[in-house]
Amino acid sequence: MGGFDERFRAPHREDSDLAWRVLDAGGRIVFAPDVVAFHPYFPKRPLAMIKSFALLQYDYLLYFKHPKRFREAGWFPNLRHHILHCAFGCATLVALIAKSYPLAVVTGGLLLLRASRSTKRTLSGYRANALYVAEAFLYCLLAPFVHIGMRLYGYLRFLPYHPALRREKSK
Repeated sequence: MGGFDERFRAPHREDSDLAWRVLDAGGRIVFAPDVVAFHPYFPKRPLAMIKSFALLQYDYLLYFKHPKRFREAGWFPNLRHHILHCAFGCATLVALIAKSYPLAVVTGGLLLLRASRSTKRTLSGYRANALYVAEAFLYCLLAPFVHIGMRLYGYLRFLPYHPALRREKSK
């Protein structure tokens, strides 16, 4: 069975992979309430958190190795918000390139409105200075693009491990 899969080069989903391999081999997982596990600290600054999105690529490695368990865990995110956000951003960029400024104003305005609403939700209940609010707004504006990009990168990077593409080992 081996230990941790070294293709997980960052601490994200590698423990689930090992646990699921143990279960698939007929083993069982013992709950030990006194054990303390440590995971790296993620920064609280909004823009610094974007770096943590690089970990999302490992979701696809885990999914391709254990599709049924991954689906049962409910770890597929609802990406509609991110896709709509990115569509507004791309439409704005295309409209600007095509010099269709009225369309760019509309799509850019919708993009900024979505980012503003996300910022308001993100900061709900917090007292923040103007710099932190600006950083949170920039995070809400950029995060969906980075999120989708890292998921796409992970999908393409680990596509060779997709069960449908695996070759049967000769006996």
